[in-house]
Amino acid sequence: MDASGLLTVIAVLLAGAALLSPRTLLDLKIRITGKDNFIFLLLSAFSLYLLFFDVLKKNGLVLPIPWLWGFDQKSSLLAISLLLMVFIAVKFKETRLPKSSIKRLGEVFNQLTKDGNFKDVSFLFEKYHEDLLSYLSFRPWYVKLHDFIVPNYYPRLILQQDNGWLGKLNRAKNNLKYEIANLIPSTYWLSEEVDKIIVSLFKSRNLAIYLSENYPVLGLKVLHKSIGIEDINRDEFINLLLENNHSPLYRELSQCLYVNESNCYTVDVSNSTLRYLLEDVSTCYELEIYTPIKKHAIDIIKKERGSNSIYNKPCDSFIGSNERWDCHVYMSIFMFDVMVRESIEQETQKHLYPNYVFHFAKEIIDSINNHETVDMKSEFPTRYYFLLYECFSAMASWVNMFKNKEGYSYNFNIELILESLGMMTYYVLETDKFDDIKKAYFFSIVLSTIRSLDEAKQEQYSKKIAKHVTSLHEFKKPAQQQLDTINRLKKLVINEHFLFSSLIDKHFSPKIKEATSDNG
Repeated sequence: MDASGLLTVIAVLLAGAALLSPRTLLDLKIRITGKDNFIFLLLSAFSLYLLFFDVLKKNGLVLPIPWLWGFDQKSSLLAISLLLMVFIAVKFKETRLPKSSIKRLGEVFNQLTKDGNFKDVSFLFEKYHEDLLSYLSFRPWYVKLHDFIVPNYYPRLILQQDNGWLGKLNRAKNNLKYEIANLIPSTYWLSEEVDKIIVSLFKSRNLAIYLSENYPVLGLKVLHKSIGIEDINRDEFINLLLENNHSPLYRELSQCLYVNESNCYTVDVSNSTLRYLLEDVSTCYELEIYTPIKKHAIDIIKKERGSNSIYNKPCDSFIGSNERWDCHVYMSIFMFDVMVRESIEQETQKHLYPNYVFHFAKEIIDSINNHETVDMKSEFPTRYYFLLYECFSAMASWVNMFKNKEGYSYNFNIELILESLGMMTYYVLETDKFDDIKKAYFFSIVLSTIRSLDEAKQEQYSKKIAKHVTSLHEFKKPAQQQLDTINRLKKLVINEHFLFSSLIDKHFSPKIKEATSDNG
């Protein structure tokens, strides 16, 4: 290979580089390390050395290196040129982000974010997020040693009141461990650098909006794994998914139309956002997704309290059409329904706050406005009535799910569901916005749930619900107003199902008689 051949190689490389997009060149620039520059310069230097070998030989500047394996000047130049092309091709195909490139990536992210170039930021973020999360979670040996040495619950040990010799010995031992641990780094510098990059990205609201619309799973995944991200940034991102009617989350929820044999909603394989959240429902707990959902829904309900509110207008086609998928309150209730059903199916012990649906119901009752244009004889006079029904329906479905699961362990979520179903009924019986027919309608839903629990020989659950129908708190006596209302509704609910009479006699009549005797 002579000079013309080398120039041809260089021309091919330059032509290939010219065809590359700016994004690809930027990606390559980020991944090039000092070691890569050294290899490139070394191969280039050998190419120039072999190209000008005759000139250097005539001037006595040739290195005293013998030719090996039959190589000569031309074949060596060809081999070096091929190595250079292979090296460049490998760099183009490489996907892993080197540790030494982390700082440069952060600088590029900052500049692209300032320029509003969110497409390139998202491209790089999606490509390298697995590497970033891997570096973030990596714990080198000295961090593990620090965590091994440092006493567990050290602040609690300081407050121990044991002043005997054994207590003093334990405190001295723990103090020594703490001092030794202080000499060892407790964090990994690379993990801290990655965490700073992630935090800085989510502090840009415009970037968060772009990610929520185009890369929701990426945003949720990184927020889930990040250590230093603040709750406000996490909640803001989830709110962006909730506030936008056209967000991927709403679109995927609207496609959950069928309940499978395990009583959970069927999530299509293409619905990546819901699949990420629900595949292991503890992800919802760790992201605290329930908090922004509650706040978002209740803020809307509180703003929609007047007679002119769309929620206090007749339902019309709201129930049977796609219009409900644009309703933020409905979608919030539905998201809880999807999430809690999965938690019951997976038997998670994580606290998902199903009682937040009770808070929705309470605010809905307070916000109902029965103006003269409303047909109170219809099943759902306004949207609020239908949304209240959805709260009751969701709660009743959850009770039936864990009732039918054999060996299901009692946990805090079940406690909250039982209490909440009873307390929702308490407020329905208390309000003066409902006539007796509407109160009997919602009371019948609860009685039907209590009956199914009694038939399944799970009376401890049915008694829990019945307790909170007449009393908000365990330690309080049944409220007289609720007892009087139940006594008055007895004839109406019997029309729904004749067995409801025996249920009222069993769970509520003794309380009514006791209250009557006390008053007498």
